[in-house]
Amino acid sequence: MIYRMIRTSITCVAIVFGLTFIAGCAKEGDDLTTNIVGNYLRGTGPNALIVTITKVKNDIVAVNFETTKTASTHGNCTMNSTTDLTLNVATDRDLTKDERYEYTGTGTLNGTDLVLARHEKVFSNSTGTLITEYDTTYVVRKR
Repeated sequence: MIYRMIRTSITCVAIVFGLTFIAGCAKEGDDLTTNIVGNYLRGTGPNALIVTITKVKNDIVAVNFETTKTASTHGNCTMNSTTDLTLNVATDRDLTKDERYEYTGTGTLNGTDLVLARHEKVFSNSTGTLITEYDTTYVVRKR
């Protein structure tokens, strides 16, 4: 009788240990987007930049840049960790200037501040010729 109780106790402990071990190894479903998803702001009034980050998957986000004059969205951006992301290519057009814009870059979350470094190119919309390119760093704060 005592042997049966000891054997049952050992079996239960082994099962609990095994389930705990398996649960600890399950990293595939980890959500890397939890901390970064939200609305960010830089400036006020007509010069404000609003950056909105929305979850697509546990390791993919969409990043939308919006001002009173322009808007561009980096869809399906890869989260490299809970604080670092890669901005895929986003494009925008300004038909009043006959220009097309192309943006790529990276982002890093530091507390409530999000630092977004974008490489920005400006092309002639009608000819496709590269007019200029430059790097811009945006620091936006979570609201």
